Amino acid sequence: MRNPSAKIARAFQGHIVVIAHHFYSSPDVVVRSELFPGNTAFVTFQSASHTPGFHRQGFGDSFFSKRGIPAIHFVPSDNLWYQSEDVVEAVMLAREALRPYSRVITYGASMGGYAALNFARLLDATESIAISPQFSINPKYVPFETRYTAAQNSIRAYVFDKVAALKTSDVRSYVLFDPRNRLDNEHAQLINNVGGNLVGLGYSSHPITSVLPTESLKQFLLNGVNDSIDKAVPDLVGSYRVSRKQSSAYWLFLAKQNPNASLSKRIRLVQTALSFDQQNADAHLLLANLVIRENPHLSLIHCQRSIEGKSDFWPGYLTLAKCHLALKQFDKAEIATEELERIAPNRVETARMRAMIETAKKRGTKV
Repeated sequence: MRNPSAKIARAFQGHIVVIAHHFYSSPDVVVRSELFPGNTAFVTFQSASHTPGFHRQGFGDSFFSKRGIPAIHFVPSDNLWYQSEDVVEAVMLAREALRPYSRVITYGASMGGYAALNFARLLDATESIAISPQFSINPKYVPFETRYTAAQNSIRAYVFDKVAALKTSDVRSYVLFDPRNRLDNEHAQLINNVGGNLVGLGYSSHPITSVLPTESLKQFLLNGVNDSIDKAVPDLVGSYRVSRKQSSAYWLFLAKQNPNASLSKRIRLVQTALSFDQQNADAHLLLANLVIRENPHLSLIHCQRSIEGKSDFWPGYLTLAKCHLALKQFDKAEIATEELERIAPNRVETARMRAMIETAKKRGTKV
């Protein structure tokens, strides 16, 4: 097996500094590698994050490293869906480094899942595993996508946005997603139209790893390496169906996705979620909103639990303001609203909250 790092070092001589396991670096992306002897190699793409940057490990880095599975990891500087000329250049270099391997599998989740599909053909990959991916975030192709407006507004140009090209490739792609998630399902159907194989895991949320146990996903990857991904899929689906009822996120998702259910049923679902994870901030927040009219004191307790140690959790402060308002604690409602404005400036919810407080103060009643 020839030394791919040496080849890449020659390609970039005088352009960048190449260090062990770190063969490409630019302001947009860092690429790290551990290429052991073997037949199968992975190329992973890190997902979006509230704290993006090069301090992050590659997606699944420690999993692959501990098991001696060859892997190249792409870590972007920002949440811009890998739309950069530097990323394309790095992908082409990675393709050369992977020539000795008979199987190349791209892998990622959400933004990383999109990249796993998007660059699979350019990498000459044989397979792709995409967890809760997007077909694109370009409004031209996915006008229904409303979750990633910050990225859509920041991307200067869609340099390489070609998931649709899978239709004319030999890459076998596997999309692990939640068909109950409306937006993820719309993306999945578009990917299916260009040849993607859909693996639906109902009520698993976004990304599915919110509910899918880490051990189940690891075993799926190992089975895929040792045998085939096709054979590994049924075991993954079976494992998920057994384990999901032990997941706090699963019960919370059921509560969120059943708005027409009775209030008592939704409360029971959230309480079940909290029985598996007392620290689930989203569950505390949903419960606070469900009981705010009937029991504002209990609502306040759960709201406060939702923001413990989460000073930037703006939905928690919005509900906190509502709780204080329901209790006619106008001064405290105003303080919570000020904190909301500090965390998330210029949100329309803040202006509405201020108007509600002023109206309530004039009436001297709760709203």
